[in-house]
Amino acid sequence: MANRTNEFFGFIKKGNVDLETLSLRKPKLSNVQDGFLAEAYIIHNTIVHLCTFLEKIRGAYLKGQAVSNVHKLSKPLMESSLEELSKLELNDLQRDEIDHEASTIINSCVQKIGSLQKKLKDKQSQIPKRTGWLQGLKSPEKLTKSETIVAHCSSILWYLQNELSDVSSSLYQLQDLRLRRAQERKTIMSDILHPQQTSDMSSAEIPDSELPNYFSQEQLVQLEQDNDLMLQEFEHTMQQVQETGKSLAEIARLQTEISTHLSIQSTAAEKLYEDAMNVADSITGGNRQLVHAKSRSSRTAKIFFFLFTILGLVLLALDRIV
Repeated sequence: MANRTNEFFGFIKKGNVDLETLSLRKPKLSNVQDGFLAEAYIIHNTIVHLCTFLEKIRGAYLKGQAVSNVHKLSKPLMESSLEELSKLELNDLQRDEIDHEASTIINSCVQKIGSLQKKLKDKQSQIPKRTGWLQGLKSPEKLTKSETIVAHCSSILWYLQNELSDVSSSLYQLQDLRLRRAQERKTIMSDILHPQQTSDMSSAEIPDSELPNYFSQEQLVQLEQDNDLMLQEFEHTMQQVQETGKSLAEIARLQTEISTHLSIQSTAAEKLYEDAMNVADSITGGNRQLVHAKSRSSRTAKIFFFLFTILGLVLLALDRIV
């Protein structure tokens, strides 16, 4: 295919079009006739929407608050503005729901991309092979067009998988940071509940029977309540660490699956590129052979014409002599 980039820029220059101020037009899904492209656009928009949401929710997600003010939002969580989300506070249950929702979206995109891969294989199977005695009956233009479409679809899949890998990495980093902060809080709570016994007046050295001599009844009740609260916080932190660990394991599994698909798609794209280059070389070689054959047939025709002309003249001369 001829490179017409310079011709394109020439038309822009003639039309006085400023590329810097030119607004980009996004294709409308209703105008996309091909089912493969329509589904690819849907997957792309879903990934972009999730990536934008994770960027906006990052601050509220990592605050570590135990209270929530989600009810104050004017829109659903996924559709709220950055200004609203910057003032948002989430509890652990809502953070877990965000993890689950994001993982569900990523899983859905993985399945949809897998469905597109099957469609791509069907398209590849419909392309006739370039070997065999039937090759001469096939139109090279149609074969090249079909192979170009397949290569284009393969590139689309690679791009979608690359986008999905990036957004899953973003989610993994958020969950990993949340887990590390929860572990830090766990360590702090553990130090509070089990301090080093450096003081001579530590509670471990005071018998239970002598506690009333050191603390009043109100102080003892307050200490028991504080201890219960710290134990509850410690248990809650442990549960949070376990839940976050499970989410991290799920995202790690998804990342491995996406990386595997991305590697396979990259290999397939490279193979398609090599096949396209081989086809281009074959077409170039065929054109050269055709030109050479035409020149040979032209020379042969001239020789035969010259010989027949001489023979005709000789026969005409002999006829006159006789």
